[in-house]
Amino acid sequence: MYPMSYVFNVPSTAYVSLSCINLFIGINSSAITFILDLFDNTETLYKCNQVLKKALLVLPHFCLGRGLIDMAMNQAVMDVYARFGESCSCPHLAFQSVCHEQPYPGPWQGLDPVIWPP
Repeated sequence: MYPMSYVFNVPSTAYVSLSCINLFIGINSSAITFILDLFDNTETLYKCNQVLKKALLVLPHFCLGRGLIDMAMNQAVMDVYARFGESCSCPHLAFQSVCHEQPYPGPWQGLDPVIWPP
């Protein structure tokens, strides 16, 4: 948010504007990849979805939204197994099953204060 302080005159306007932009990007990117997951039988859409998931990992709001979607899907699968009396040995809230790709952009986001010092 610091680099955008030069664009806005009032800090509160900058904060509200950037918060709205972050929410818009996070909700839409998570929704787009979720909808594209439904069309995984088409090869072109599948490849496009995989590229989008890799490219959007630099956005923290996408990582949060995608992690919540993955946890909800895993819980739904566990509920279906439980309804039919089966036991699933997969840990549905384990770090590897939810955050299999999301931790990688963390170091890059940690360098943000170094790149843009106050």
